[in-house]
Amino acid sequence: AMDPSKARIMLAARGRGQAEFAVDMARRRGAALFAIYVRTFRILDTAPGAVPSIEDDRDALESLGSTAMLARQYGVPFFPVYVCSPQIVEEILDYTVTFGCDTLILGKSKRRAFARALEGDVVTKIAEHLPSEVVLITRDSTPHPLPPPPQESSESNESSASHTVHSIKHSSSAGISNSPAASPVPLDSPPGPDRSRPNETPPMPDRTGDDGND
Repeated sequence: AMDPSKARIMLAARGRGQAEFAVDMARRRGAALFAIYVRTFRILDTAPGAVPSIEDDRDALESLGSTAMLARQYGVPFFPVYVCSPQIVEEILDYTVTFGCDTLILGKSKRRAFARALEGDVVTKIAEHLPSEVVLITRDSTPHPLPPPPQESSESNESSASHTVHSIKHSSSAGISNSPAASPVPLDSPPGPDRSRPNETPPMPDRTGDDGND
């Protein structure tokens, strides 16, 4: 169970450098770390009941698994979430707010101009609708140096990594929704957003009169 008094950070960026940055921030703040991986797909292109599974998503397993291993090495409570949805912005906002995170970490890259434009559009939309009390951090994938972790044997670390990936896979098989609209997969986490009406777009937080976060 998670300590309700702990601060909560949401990581919505991929890459080793992003994981290092998020784990270090959570370690220094004594916070719990959530990481969301949104696998985008078009509902019209997916057969009923054929929602992508994390067990078949090597990129998601690698991303969430590597972050989980880092968090475990540094004693940071970690809660991965895997979601299959066509709505990236809505899912990130929904989970960040539902889990009560006070910080959201997004990535930015040096990819082609078109890819950067799409990425910037996501960041802009999230910034427009993110509650004012949530701090938004955007950073590139530059490596973030971490201090040496607490001493553990290599055997213990290997066992930890194996257990982490197995736990994520096990949680995915139990947590996937039958609806093609969304597939949240939390690991030992608080209840996620209500998926009882999966065909409806999650409501955007009201930011009337708010200038937004940058």
